[in-house]
Amino acid sequence: MEVKAKANYQHISPKKARLVAEAVKGMQVSEALNSLDFIQKKASYFVKKALNSALANAKHNFNMDEDNLIVKNVLVNEGPTLKRQRARAMGRAMIIRRRSSHIEVVLAQKEKRAIKKKAGKIENPDIKEVSKEEIDEKKKISKKPQPRKEHSDEKINKQGEIKKANPLKRMFRRKNI
Repeated sequence: MEVKAKANYQHISPKKARLVAEAVKGMQVSEALNSLDFIQKKASYFVKKALNSALANAKHNFNMDEDNLIVKNVLVNEGPTLKRQRARAMGRAMIIRRRSSHIEVVLAQKEKRAIKKKAGKIENPDIKEVSKEEIDEKKKISKKPQPRKEHSDEKINKQGEIKKANPLKRMFRRKNI
């Protein structure tokens, strides 16, 4: 079950509020509230305000336990922008945009995963057991020597030795004009 809460018309730009929202997403509610106390951004106040509202909704309306709740999602949308003017040189005016944002917090209960145990082993149908012989065969196959590629400045002698070309020859290979 999901619980939502909104804090509309908050006087902070959405870009700044999203930084704090991403830091809290996916945390347990108690951890998120604790971390918001120590984040030194103005937006942490507004996100905490919405998170406390969602937590109160969960407790009062749905009788949920705070320990089983996680922050599933925090959405920060753009609200209305207030436009103000500031005087500039030669009688001109510059527009100042005071942005606002709508913050929505979604809380969800933790999912409990049941793990079946059989004689001390965890059963998982995706994992199959592999014998040691199969592992050794795969290692032998992967250790085959790969054929060596010849570089343009390397030459192979009749004895099979690799002889590198003089680096000065490569430098003076250019044609004179």
